[in-house]
Amino acid sequence: MSVLDKVWHPYMFRNVGEKYCTVLLNQPILDPALAFSLWEKSSYRVTVDGGTSVWAKLINNSNFSIGKEVPDLITGDFDSADKENIEYFKSMGAEVVETMDQDRTDFTKCLDEIGKRCCTANPSDLQRSDNDISAVYAYVENSGRLDQIMANLQTLFLSEEYLGSVSVYLINSESISWLLKPGRHTIHLPQKLVIDNGNEADI
Repeated sequence: MSVLDKVWHPYMFRNVGEKYCTVLLNQPILDPALAFSLWEKSSYRVTVDGGTSVWAKLINNSNFSIGKEVPDLITGDFDSADKENIEYFKSMGAEVVETMDQDRTDFTKCLDEIGKRCCTANPSDLQRSDNDISAVYAYVENSGRLDQIMANLQTLFLSEEYLGSVSVYLINSESISWLLKPGRHTIHLPQKLVIDNGNEADI
């Protein structure tokens, strides 16, 4: 059995020119500045079901200047999304894909749809698509519901099936989380991080 050798760049979203996807799940956003920063620098932007309404509420009640408010893709079974928000974003150019499969979570189905649009079918193919991404950041707060937390972790286990070698991170106001499968891992972290009070902390 070959040993997995994986390199991680969990803070790559802070760099200019990185190609990644931001996913907003159906959870309140406790750090709007982080959410907006992720969104603005993304090369592809997705809202999942009720996350569409969370995003609509956020941009309608924020003083942040946002260059691109409309998601590239909206997915889900739409049992928790405001239909008016979906129709508005659709009229503004968002692609809307209804995913009715009840055997998978909306988050898992979302990664499936992202993989179809943003990942080269053959990872060794040197002719990479302009849409290809190297990471997915799913903004989701820890809800306090164990079932939702475990479901998100399960999606990390399944992500390789849909995204190949693309890294998937769960990010929120307090942390960045990702899955380390058995093997060798190299994790690149910035020398300094800006903490809540604006000061820099050494790592």
